[in-house]
Amino acid sequence: MLGKVELDEEKAKEHFFRERAKCGERNRLSDEKQLRSLNDRLAELDKLIQSAFEEKVLGNLPESVCSNLCQKYQAEKESTQKRIAELEKRLAEADTIETDAEEYIARLKRYGRCEQLTREMCLQLIEFITVGEKTDGDEPRHIHIYYKLISNKTLAEYREQTTK
Repeated sequence: MLGKVELDEEKAKEHFFRERAKCGERNRLSDEKQLRSLNDRLAELDKLIQSAFEEKVLGNLPESVCSNLCQKYQAEKESTQKRIAELEKRLAEADTIETDAEEYIARLKRYGRCEQLTREMCLQLIEFITVGEKTDGDEPRHIHIYYKLISNKTLAEYREQTTK
């Protein structure tokens, strides 16, 4: 990868973006459309809650029915707000891809020609490492290195996935 960066940095950035997209980058347009839809529904729920309350005050709606409706609307509102927060977080993470690409390339340039691995290099480059269980036979352990900026997983996500 360092050779590619040295020859054509812009092409290396494009390659990095494509690789990140392959590794599970969400479809931004779809997320933005869903976010708009959820925000519209949130505004609609506020109007429905207000309308139900006004109908109750006017005496057109029994209190038990109003209470039931408001509870349902409020529960939907809370789940919608939670989903909106998740989408906003995901969209914000997608915005960091370009910054990550530039940082990844800078680190490649800085450490690409080093002949000895140092603690500082490990801290700068490696997110975490997994080591498989030792087998009875002569088979080697499975070791996987998750690199910062290019791995699509954090340690917390990895632990969550392996405990399921």
